[in-house]
Amino acid sequence: YLFVNCWCMHPSFFTRIWFGWFTGTSAWALRGFYEGICGLRREYGGLRVQPCIPGAWKELTLTRTFRGCRYHIHISNTGSGKPEVTVDGNRLADTLLPVLNDGQIHEVVVRIREANAMQISVMSFNIQHCLNYRTRQIDFDLFAQVIRQSGADIVGLNEVNGRGAGADYLPQAEILAERLGFHAYFAQAIAFDGVNPYGNALLSRYSIETAQTILIPDPETRGYAGYYETRCLLKAVVRTPQPLTVCVTHFGLNPDEQVLAQETVLAQIEDQRCVLMGDFNMTPDAELLQSIRARMTDTAALIQGPTATFPSDRPDRKLDYLFLSRDLTVQSAEILPVIASDHRPYFTVLSF
Repeated sequence: YLFVNCWCMHPSFFTRIWFGWFTGTSAWALRGFYEGICGLRREYGGLRVQPCIPGAWKELTLTRTFRGCRYHIHISNTGSGKPEVTVDGNRLADTLLPVLNDGQIHEVVVRIREANAMQISVMSFNIQHCLNYRTRQIDFDLFAQVIRQSGADIVGLNEVNGRGAGADYLPQAEILAERLGFHAYFAQAIAFDGVNPYGNALLSRYSIETAQTILIPDPETRGYAGYYETRCLLKAVVRTPQPLTVCVTHFGLNPDEQVLAQETVLAQIEDQRCVLMGDFNMTPDAELLQSIRARMTDTAALIQGPTATFPSDRPDRKLDYLFLSRDLTVQSAEILPVIASDHRPYFTVLSF
């Protein structure tokens, strides 16, 4: 860019510049780029991020030093709506970067989306094979009602029975899907007594384009005295307007099982348009969750009320999780105050 303030108006010399370069021109050009195009404007309370970049520029990355720290800023331009800003994975309420003054480098992601960005509601629910927590009876009506009233578009289920030899081993995912008018996929992790399937399931208002069952390896030797059980990861692509990868899993109870489950998850999750959910059988301070949080957004950060999910009548610990890839935006998240299973449902609204 070149700024000039004197040029000829005479027809013989029209637009000829009298002075080709002024002291400060490059500095003003840089300031115009940072503040005008990138929208990084200094305010008393922090650094405002309000980009105004050409539609042909789909992304932009820059670094800005401001009041004692450095912001590494990535701007993703996919629309004309209000910018959505996250700092180190935490979404801000507006577009003002806080004054951190800690001498560190902070990762800032700015997404400019379409004003009418699509919203989808997702729910993770350990249904304990549709066992009514109060009556201790299999109750399809109750669980279908919980899902229907939640308004969820996509539901990941744990502890689901498939069709087997036992009286309680009915195709539970298909039964719930039929009552809801949803699509279903059942992922068998194990067959009890060799004839009774058990695992995870996916219910979706949208059609399921592809789905697969990925078994989580069992430990070669059992290092703990607790109960062991073969687990799996359900991975599917749901046909939303922009295809969405959905992963549903259920971690084991023992640390050696959980390490193998974590490794399986990290190998299967996608970095774009991906949801990971399920019963992880660990509390939020577990070290194994950090590597997942390094790649995905933990939606629990937006839960306004209690975060505990188990047991449902008096929840005192959080065992269930719902993660989103970084390109998806968490609009809201909550633990539904429902007593149906022994776990409470975990509900999130996302947009992309």
